[in-house]
Amino acid sequence: MEFDLNKPYCRYFSEICAIPHGSYHEKAVSDYVVAFAKEHGLEYVQDKMFNVIIRKPASKGYEEYDPLMLQGHLDMVCEKNPDVEFDFQTQGIETYVDEEGKLRAKGTTLGADDGMGVAEMLAILADDTLAHPALDCVFTVQEEVGLFGALGMDKSLLRAHRMISLDGGGETCTAISSAGGVNAITTIPVERTECTKPVYSLKVTGLTGGHSGGEIHKEKGNANKLVSRICKEMMKDGLDVSLISVNGGSKDNAICRESVIVFGSDTPYETLQAKAAQLQKKISVEFEVSDPDFTVVLEPCTADYGMMDEKDTKKVIDYMYLCPNGFRHKSMAIEGLT
Repeated sequence: MEFDLNKPYCRYFSEICAIPHGSYHEKAVSDYVVAFAKEHGLEYVQDKMFNVIIRKPASKGYEEYDPLMLQGHLDMVCEKNPDVEFDFQTQGIETYVDEEGKLRAKGTTLGADDGMGVAEMLAILADDTLAHPALDCVFTVQEEVGLFGALGMDKSLLRAHRMISLDGGGETCTAISSAGGVNAITTIPVERTECTKPVYSLKVTGLTGGHSGGEIHKEKGNANKLVSRICKEMMKDGLDVSLISVNGGSKDNAICRESVIVFGSDTPYETLQAKAAQLQKKISVEFEVSDPDFTVVLEPCTADYGMMDEKDTKKVIDYMYLCPNGFRHKSMAIEGLT
């Protein structure tokens, strides 16, 4: 889609980008939507979670039609490149238009999910030339972290039995199905001893990441999977790896683009470094299209915890390596259905 401020929803989206609106911090953008409703003389409800419902009466000739709900969410996924200094709670998204006319963010997520859906609803509500039934425009919060706004909303406020969600697709696309989500917590018991070995951090970085629902079919690299794969290859070749900690990913619905494993090792640093470089070269071939900046960084560090023995290290690394990742299959009957 070409970004054009002459399009009302592009103008509204630009205004939304200027307002910090990460999950759990939606009050300001919620108040912006309320101010819009007041400006246009529309009935609205704002609840204590900062969900908003704006109602617009049916246009002439459509009074007898059933009401229609339009839905989008006010929060965005807050991710940034590792080298970018940015505070999502206080700063608006810095945007630019690229050579193809597409709006992009400078080193952070853009928030088109679902700022564009919110902007489209505002544009529809502001346009009195459109023919439509009575509208319930529902703006929810905390969608990206578990649909908590929708779950906490008073459902008796809703009149419509039909809904169009403006949370995907694009300007000329309609989604007829969507990805779901399940949270799983796994506890792996391990024993630790004081680390008396040199300590190293192994980092996988430079991956493009993306939404785990909307971009999973692109087979992008998952940093948690790749860092565990590298450790597994090191152990397979007889290098000493005594796991200390793992830290990868920050969002439930984002493909992990950076992960760090800290471990103790009696293997010489030069040997570990050479193996890491070899594996980066090998793996980068697999991701040269989806993740051309894939990088492996090995460097000395300090330990914040005790180290695991060989058995527990293998147990944790194997779990990460074997954990399901990516889409299950593509439909052979419906093009584009994953």
